[in-house]
Amino acid sequence: MGKRTTGFSLLELLIVVGISGIIATIAIPNLLTAKRQANGASAIQTLRNLHAAEMTYSFGIGRGNFADNLAYLGGESDSTTSHCGNPAEIVAQAEKVRRERAILSYRLKIFGVRQKSETQSATYHAIFRPLVGSGILHTHNEMFYVDETGILRHSGSSTVWPDENSAPIP
Repeated sequence: MGKRTTGFSLLELLIVVGISGIIATIAIPNLLTAKRQANGASAIQTLRNLHAAEMTYSFGIGRGNFADNLAYLGGESDSTTSHCGNPAEIVAQAEKVRRERAILSYRLKIFGVRQKSETQSATYHAIFRPLVGSGILHTHNEMFYVDETGILRHSGSSTVWPDENSAPIP
């Protein structure tokens, strides 16, 4: 009678580990790329929502001026603010989550507002910047910008700040 063994041999286990490693080296970079693209799409949509909320505020209770605080857009009610509708609530919720650093690795970096005067019209601009701009864990490759025109723009880089002269997003 021969001795019977059960289980896998060392060679079989090494083959499985090797194949798993090859699959991981192919899949992980693609997964990180997909995540970066999703982060960028989320930032762009949030800027669209922000623009819609600013326009709603401007045509409503802002009387031609833009909100200089995201809380004014979010419908938080007290004696100085007023409800402005769903797009504003979306932006306010996104900003609240963003402050907690839990949403898709972007941060609202600059939010500038100039109120209208007799000689100048009201303006605003907002820039979304990736939290991690370089390295293997970078969250996206570029920054995004929107202003009162509603044209979304991108910098093409995580180190160059976008402005009204940057390339528009198609």
